Amino acid sequence: MATTFSASLRSTRTRILLIALTVALLLGCGLFAAQRARSATLTKKAFTGVRSVGTTATLVHPSHVTGVTHTVSGIYKLTFDRHVDNCSLSATASFHSGSGLIAVFQLENDSVNSGSTADEVVFVRNSSNQVFADGDFDIIALCPGT
Repeated sequence: MATTFSASLRSTRTRILLIALTVALLLGCGLFAAQRARSATLTKKAFTGVRSVGTTATLVHPSHVTGVTHTVSGIYKLTFDRHVDNCSLSATASFHSGSGLIAVFQLENDSVNSGSTADEVVFVRNSSNQVFADGDFDIIALCPGT
């Protein structure tokens, strides 16, 4: 008995299950690969500007920075919403207020004093005489994605 072409295209339970399994497998592999690529390449960033007026320090446009304390002249304690002990930190002087401070920064993790690796102490010194000085600055922390 000869089989016609239209009869060979008829759906059977086995063909439908095989097609469904193939589609599910392809979708699963694609979604897994996309998720792995997205999470493996992105770094976590935390940044803020710090404006110092007199003895008061305020955060300017913070991202993952929850607070700043101005303890004494030239020393600021920043609190992040995550640990920053394995992050790369960079601070730069901000000239938006016209202070003209050219600063040398020293960054230290304050986990010994505060018990938290989410605290960072920033020491600001005048570059000409190395004396602690108040001034505006920006800070960024780049942390590994994992």
